[in-house]
Amino acid sequence: MIRQTRGSAWSGALRLLAGAGLLAASTSAFAADMPLKAPPPPVYQPGGYVYVGVGGGYSSVRFEQDIFAVGISQAFAGGTLVANGIAQGPGDGVRNIQSTFAGEVQAGFMRHFDSGGISTSPWLWGGKFKYKYLGTSATETGVIVPQTGAFTPTGGGAATPLTGNVLIQSMQTTVEHELSALVIFGQSLNTGMMVYAGAGPAALSTKSFINRAVGFGDVNGAPTAITGAPVSFASATWMWGAAAQIGLTYTVAPCWMLDFNYTITATKKFDINYAAPFTSTSAGITYVGNAYITTPQHLTTQAIAVTINRVF
Repeated sequence: MIRQTRGSAWSGALRLLAGAGLLAASTSAFAADMPLKAPPPPVYQPGGYVYVGVGGGYSSVRFEQDIFAVGISQAFAGGTLVANGIAQGPGDGVRNIQSTFAGEVQAGFMRHFDSGGISTSPWLWGGKFKYKYLGTSATETGVIVPQTGAFTPTGGGAATPLTGNVLIQSMQTTVEHELSALVIFGQSLNTGMMVYAGAGPAALSTKSFINRAVGFGDVNGAPTAITGAPVSFASATWMWGAAAQIGLTYTVAPCWMLDFNYTITATKKFDINYAAPFTSTSAGITYVGNAYITTPQHLTTQAIAVTINRVF
């Protein structure tokens, strides 16, 4: 039997430790010589998606409306034309801001610029269609439109100056519907969040009313209702303009996202024209003619809204 002494055991242990140290050193040196691989690029959303959503928010509407009135008449005495008259002039404009809660629906799509399966680009483009119901009105009462003009005798002679006013009991403009179609550009901040901005054409559905308008003239020093009985007017039209939007989307579930946005919409100035014939008699003189009122309008809406959207 061969016995292993204590000294030989320690010697064997030291040899094992030395071998392990050399192996570790060689492995570290080999790893240091290997080139480092770049981390993989972040993976954002799939190459493209579509969505539909519903929501609402706070909206304000700025109404800007001017007014201009013209009256053209003929004066008859005993069936004989004795004079031709005209009076015209502008009134004070109407400036009014109304606020309301507006519900809205939207639909759109987004695509990454390098779409083709799973995207590694944070930049996106897309489109959005929005519908909003505003249903708010601006009303102005006791409107006065000053008039100046003259009556010219048919048989010759100097014209007689004519001054007066068109008195309007009330004017009202209502904005009902807002439509917009936006081109969107955005950037993914991570797999669940995107910021974006967009712009495009827009249209606002409006209804306008002029209630009980009467044209008065100072004839021979006496106020005379030349246009006779009060006349009311109504008009409905779409006013075209442009909209711009900035926003942020946040994914709350695999197929659901929240869309927070601010939108401003402005229309071009749009002329609304009214006309009505009139006949009246005062002090033995019959006035026959036409009354014209023009109300150039301009609308601006602003809104802060949030929608919940289903992503497909």
